[in-house]
Amino acid sequence: MAAGSLSALPEWRGQEGPRFRITLGPACITVGHKDLARAERTAERAQHRARMDADDLGSYWAEYVGDRAPADPRAPITGWSRRSRARLFHATGELDYTPMIVLGTAPVMTTLTYAGDWLSVAPTGKHAKKHLEAYYMRFERAWGVPFCGLWKEEFQRRGAVHFHLWHPRPTGRAGEIRRMTAARYRPAVGDGLAYDEWVLVVWADIVDHPDPEDRAKHAKHGAQVSEVEEGYVNTPAKLAAYFAKHGAFMAKDYQNVVPPEWRKPGAGPGRFWGYKGLVREVRVVDIAPSDADRAARVLRRLSSRERYWDPTYVNAAGEVVGCYRWKKAVREARVQRGDRLIDRETGECKPRYRKMMRPAVKFASGSGFLCLDDAPTTLVNVARALDIWREYAPATARQEQARERAAGRRSVELPALGRRSPDAEPPLSELARRRKK
Repeated sequence: MAAGSLSALPEWRGQEGPRFRITLGPACITVGHKDLARAERTAERAQHRARMDADDLGSYWAEYVGDRAPADPRAPITGWSRRSRARLFHATGELDYTPMIVLGTAPVMTTLTYAGDWLSVAPTGKHAKKHLEAYYMRFERAWGVPFCGLWKEEFQRRGAVHFHLWHPRPTGRAGEIRRMTAARYRPAVGDGLAYDEWVLVVWADIVDHPDPEDRAKHAKHGAQVSEVEEGYVNTPAKLAAYFAKHGAFMAKDYQNVVPPEWRKPGAGPGRFWGYKGLVREVRVVDIAPSDADRAARVLRRLSSRERYWDPTYVNAAGEVVGCYRWKKAVREARVQRGDRLIDRETGECKPRYRKMMRPAVKFASGSGFLCLDDAPTTLVNVARALDIWREYAPATARQEQARERAAGRRSVELPALGRRSPDAEPPLSELARRRKK
């Protein structure tokens, strides 16, 4: 219903050029544009390229009876990029959390870590991701429902990788549903335990550290389940800030730096975040370019302020009552200082940095996204503003003159038959006519 409040363009029928659009999610509004004709041609070229690669591989196999030489490795991944962080915030605002809500249990944050000699069991990022996939399979087998939630990969100061999982807490005991429904019950590791104890036992069994001492420590401290504070994740926008807090604040930015052992070719960490059991629920509406520009202006002004709760506000009667107030939206930035630090061992001059707060600017180029507590209601208000704008802000004299000149050019260039006569004189601009006179 909120998406239907916008004045949508007619259905696309192969026209060239960008199509401006607004994408609405449960807690996110995105303004952007896409050239559908160009995207269609790109998809066709990709399909043709895939067929050509398949033909080349078949010819190579028939001639040499072997696989082709591996391609050159990509550049090593050293940390979590800003674009990946932005995609995390964007995804949390567009996900449909209904599969988590229907379970009726409060969400928890599960942390899965590794023992002291973590490189012996996770030498590359692929090994760590395999352990995580094994955890998902054990989770579904023990509790009877597939895993549903978000996950984030981080690193400790010693370089060891650990995973944060945000999901509903399973109730009861592990293996109860399988014992009641299965025709032949087969006990598994961790059956009969509550979730907090089950995580420790199962994660230690998945990692299977070869050192007995490290495995004993891992079985005691390898996993942790913490309750999410009430009120911190009651909206998707707050969830994004809570779940990605280590990426949003530079105080713990070291947790997003890849250790040197994983920077080798083929040993990269892979994705830093993801979701499982959830899908994005969005509505896309194509709108006029002027509406997209005006909507971006409204959202830019809205994002320049952020609302917060002030419990110390005093009303006119002198009573201390809390209320919502607005303040300037800022972001934490790391800038270089004027002085430098000299290393006593090498004598090298290294730059010094300091932290400062700068205004947060969004939709600077007319496109972007904004996470909100209630995106549909905000979009309805934006649609009302666009209707008022069109009603009380008619075209200016300059715009009317430009439209008249464009109509004149079209009448000369495109006569009734659709083609210009070869004997007709080509149209001239106003400046060219003056020069000709």
